[in-house]
Amino acid sequence: MGKIESTSKQAVAINQAGAIRCMLEDSKFVFWLTVFHNTMPHVDVLYNQLQKTRTDAALIRKQVNVFQQSLERERKRMDTVTKEISASYETSRKRKRENFHINRTVAAREICDVISNQVKKRFCFISHYSAVSLLEAPKFQEYEKKFPTQILDQTTDVYSMLQKDRLKTELEVIYRRSNFRNMTGAISLLQFIIEKKFADYAF
Repeated sequence: MGKIESTSKQAVAINQAGAIRCMLEDSKFVFWLTVFHNTMPHVDVLYNQLQKTRTDAALIRKQVNVFQQSLERERKRMDTVTKEISASYETSRKRKRENFHINRTVAAREICDVISNQVKKRFCFISHYSAVSLLEAPKFQEYEKKFPTQILDQTTDVYSMLQKDRLKTELEVIYRRSNFRNMTGAISLLQFIIEKKFADYAF
């Protein structure tokens, strides 16, 4: 940045380089940049794991637990991160430096707690996910050969109003019919059933 400021002839480039240099010399900015640099990769990993089409409630729970353990490790490291950043930036008064150290560490840990609590809250009820996998068209051919009894049991445990035997019969009909295997989701499957009026005689 210093080279740009000393060699550039464009005022805009010089001003922008100066602003960036000031940010990179600001201990507060560098601290929060480091905090999020350490925590966000774990968020990305969790997001990518949850985007996989072949997953189930047990796998989601496992990934959430791995994420929370990783975040807890980062949370415990916050004191070290704060000390390292504080050591790199001199502050005129020792007391002021100590206050920054305590306040930033506490704030960073609170952010880790907020992220962790949000994940817990959003994924506290995921048992219903098993119902979705019963209607995934790419699995219909596999389900025709081996009916997903365990997934059906999980689904009827969550949705106690469902009649297990009747639902099993209806699903077996869907799994056998090749024209159901091109569906892209539960909604398109339902629309197809309504449009073709299969519900009147198939179920």
